[in-house]
Amino acid sequence: MLKKLYQSSHLKALAGYSVLALLFTRPLFLHFTTHIIGSVGDQQTFLWNFWWFKKALLELETSPFFCDYIFYPFGANVVFLPLTIFNDVLALFLQFFFNYTTIYNLLLVFSFVMSGYGAYLLADYIVCNKKAAFIAGFIFAFCPQKMGHLGHLNIITTQWMPFYVLYLIKMHRSEFSARSSILPAIFLLLVEFSDFYLLNFVIMFTIIYIGYLFLKNRAALINKTSLKKFGVFAAFFIIGSLPVLFAVFRDMIYSNYFFGIDVYSDFSSDFAAFFIPGNLNIF
Repeated sequence: MLKKLYQSSHLKALAGYSVLALLFTRPLFLHFTTHIIGSVGDQQTFLWNFWWFKKALLELETSPFFCDYIFYPFGANVVFLPLTIFNDVLALFLQFFFNYTTIYNLLLVFSFVMSGYGAYLLADYIVCNKKAAFIAGFIFAFCPQKMGHLGHLNIITTQWMPFYVLYLIKMHRSEFSARSSILPAIFLLLVEFSDFYLLNFVIMFTIIYIGYLFLKNRAALINKTSLKKFGVFAAFFIIGSLPVLFAVFRDMIYSNYFFGIDVYSDFSSDFAAFFIPGNLNIF
């Protein structure tokens, strides 16, 4: 993938999505270090996540998945806060150079650019048309659903979803190798460590995709090579998930999460939202 970045078409795609990210989040680029876009009110939670993740790991030398600084002295499981682990890991290093506001905005823009680029690579692989691929990347990266969640850093971290789908398809189509099976598992882990909602979506896609392959050519799917591919893929993903599985299942057992229909209505998409700035393009 790194070799592709040196090709002019890929550089143009990255540059195009970068410009679009600044346009769609306007006027954020004028206040990049002092303001956070959106009016949802949850942005401060993610700034707190940045602080807690660093403090837990580097100062307290404890698990960042449990915090007794809130609900003291009993503490609370914060893995579903949501503690968006991928962003927190990046923020851990970025905190040595930038303030929390700048870090949030950097991660937000990064999510748009890489979401577009990931969908671009996936579409180009499938249709072999770079212009169509760029449009596909635009539609995925700047969809109204994502623009409606600018205050939710976890939900907008969609960039690893198309990479996962791309390398899952490549794994099925290629000969068996450790690399071909581990790559989609790595991107699936990145989806998981970004947001559990997004993980549900890609798992549903995986089930549908495997079902499609089964109906299309059962013999090509159920054989020693394919089972070996998916076996290595599943094993790597499960092992990589172990650090958070205990905290996740514990929270799911003892907690109850429910969203009313109004949530889905407020964040539903429509075609006009691609052209008309939403109410979250404010400070």
